[in-house]
Amino acid sequence: MEEVYCARHTNVKTGLRCSRCGTPICPKCMVYTPVGARCPACARLQRVPTYNVALSQYPIAILVGIGGALVSGFLWAILPLGGFLAFFVALGIGYGLGEVISLSVNRKRGLGLQIVAGFSFFASYLVSRVFPLLLLLVSGGTSGSSLSAAILGAVVSSLLNPFALLLLVLGVAIAVTRLR
Repeated sequence: MEEVYCARHTNVKTGLRCSRCGTPICPKCMVYTPVGARCPACARLQRVPTYNVALSQYPIAILVGIGGALVSGFLWAILPLGGFLAFFVALGIGYGLGEVISLSVNRKRGLGLQIVAGFSFFASYLVSRVFPLLLLLVSGGTSGSSLSAAILGAVVSSLLNPFALLLLVLGVAIAVTRLR
């Protein structure tokens, strides 16, 4: 009996062959299928369709994420839910953004959509912090030049706040988890 080597790993001796094409395969590259052991080419390994996100679906997800961030950030800013309730608000907004993005792309999932959801939650948080300052400008309480300094100060101080960072981490984690 002659020595046979794996077609993919040329230094590995094997006695196994693909049940379809007869190619020598080793245990490392063998794929178990209902009809026997096959080489990766014959097994036709494919990604689950849920994770095949077309490039044309990303602009839809981004637009839905931006819209959801604006709406949820506005609601988060005007609702008087602070303190401990802010955790539930962050969890709810993260869940909602992840779910809406998933629905907008026909329940697809994947890393790209997770990134969109994470940035959408972050944008929602920023909108919730900046919106009250914009209301102050509209009501005539401040000038335009001091508004930019106030917005920058509000964003920086809220990002340095440990409570706010925890809200951000929780909300982003929930939004991303919806798209795993």
